[in-house]
Amino acid sequence: ATYAKPVTIAGTVRNGTNKNAPLPGALVELTQPGDGGKNKIIATARTDASGRYAFPARDLSDKDLLFVN
Repeated sequence: ATYAKPVTIAGTVRNGTNKNAPLPGALVELTQPGDGGKNKIIATARTDASGRYAFPARDLSDKDLLFVN
């Protein structure tokens, strides 16, 4: 497989029902498709007081497909 440069996956979780305010303490899961159609959790993070999260840099193959839930 061909590998890309390590990437950091980061973002902000917002509460769409509360004026799009940042959502502190939310659980964020980094998943990838697994066997039988069930996603496999490969990392978790909690948002900070400003709703921000980040997963450390990861080496990904060009075939990796990741989801942030």
